[in-house]
Amino acid sequence: MNYNQFFNELKKSPVFAISLSSKELFHSNFWAWLIEYNKEFAKVFFNDIDYQNITTIYREEKHRDLTIIAGGEVFIIENKIKSLPSSEQLIRYQSRERHFRKGCITGLVKFDNVPTDWNFISYGQIGNSIRNINNMFRSDKWYFLIDEYVNVIKHIESLFIEFNEQYKNRFICFEEYKKDPMLSELESIRFADVFKKYNANSFASYLTNKIKVELENLVNNEQIKLDISSGYTNKSSLVDIRYIKNKDTQNQFCIGIQIQDSQYRFHVERHKGTLDFGVKNPSGCLFNEFLAYGWFESYDRSKKLFKNRQTSMRESYCTYSSESYKFVYQYYNLIGDELNFERLASQIKEDMTKAANIMEKIDKWGIYGRWCNNIDMSKLWVK
Repeated sequence: MNYNQFFNELKKSPVFAISLSSKELFHSNFWAWLIEYNKEFAKVFFNDIDYQNITTIYREEKHRDLTIIAGGEVFIIENKIKSLPSSEQLIRYQSRERHFRKGCITGLVKFDNVPTDWNFISYGQIGNSIRNINNMFRSDKWYFLIDEYVNVIKHIESLFIEFNEQYKNRFICFEEYKKDPMLSELESIRFADVFKKYNANSFASYLTNKIKVELENLVNNEQIKLDISSGYTNKSSLVDIRYIKNKDTQNQFCIGIQIQDSQYRFHVERHKGTLDFGVKNPSGCLFNEFLAYGWFESYDRSKKLFKNRQTSMRESYCTYSSESYKFVYQYYNLIGDELNFERLASQIKEDMTKAANIMEKIDKWGIYGRWCNNIDMSKLWVK
């Protein structure tokens, strides 16, 4: 089958239509129903489980997707169709159970940093194993329903393989999404968000492996941490790389690079303890402070240029805020090969080197967002 055939099969499937109500929870609930209906299906996830002695199956218990109690031992299934788990999260889950035996991570992408006593199973492997057991019960009244479910998850995985090959090591932006027929089809079946989230996760993982240690070594302060994360908002992928000082306090301050859709953003964020919220325009004060540092630039709207690159900014800077923080950024637009993972990583490393320099200057001078108080910022200029 080509990917158009996969789309057509999914569009005709009532099982797939139902699954769209909750893309992760649906599958977890279906697996729980399978095991409750026929305990042998537990072997799909744990080949050495004593399935005949399964006593309890919990759904969404202690934030875990599925928990199976068999012979007094605890087995945990963590389903990740829209994101990638962290090793810390999985270890935390198992540490809560004195009789933990084994964990299983499921998803479309293999999770590399699998902790001891956990294993990864792809949706395709799950489909094959379910079908093998289901074929032993062809006369069962639910045989065709279960077989259709297998078709659905195998089609989903086939689409993902096709997608991953097409967008390997490339960040997805809206302009490509509008032009690409495959992404348009994914939107038509309400599955584009899943693939875009995986794309952002993949890039965040790429940055973590390629440049995280080098960026961490640029700062020499235990209070300053490097954070690389990914997300999804306003129907677009987001990857954020930032230095954070005084994390999770009212004195938190951040500086870094954020990529959302085709926007390559230079951003800063100050929380209430490091910025005077009593002035008329605290976001403007924050912008002026980092204009002086050379992180931001004066913007001529008639030229539509930032860092000598095309931008679609309408004002001198963009901002959003709450009662506890102000976030200010400027951006230019990424195009063509600039969306390549390797090229983006190189640019991010260069810009975050400057961010580390600015962070050290701020730390040295002890200036926390008081640009409105007649501070001579010219002496703090970062070359």
